[in-house]
Amino acid sequence: MISSEAENEKKASRRRLLKSAIVFSAVGAGMVLGFNALVAAAPSSTSGGESAPTAAPQASSGDASSAAGSALSVTVRYFQMRQTISVTEESFVLKSPAYCRDLLSSVLEAHPLLSTMMPTMTVLVDGLLAQPSMSLNDGDEVDFLPAVVGG
Repeated sequence: MISSEAENEKKASRRRLLKSAIVFSAVGAGMVLGFNALVAAAPSSTSGGESAPTAAPQASSGDASSAAGSALSVTVRYFQMRQTISVTEESFVLKSPAYCRDLLSSVLEAHPLLSTMMPTMTVLVDGLLAQPSMSLNDGDEVDFLPAVVGG
């Protein structure tokens, strides 16, 4: 027969697990909703008129800018996306001032297959959750993290 102390411990363990699941679900939903706003704010590459700041993925070649302050280089890392794109890290050179929405547009232009993953992806700029209006600085590191399913 199971003692009441062991039964109480099982119940407490289940409660802790459920609380953790609820907290992680809420945090994940907030990140997805925040990133949906980032994707929606990204300029479309097919729209007419003035284009977004030019960005070109480059291997680290030291050819960032000829005039001081006119361009900045950002390192982008892609986690768990080898089945979608072949690179895990690359650099983008953007016209200054540059914002997250500019980088997102450039990443989607370079890797159109990512467009289906973007609504659920988490984007971090130097470890902080990205916002569309967040400005980028020379040398920033931007991480693209897809939603993880399974257990």
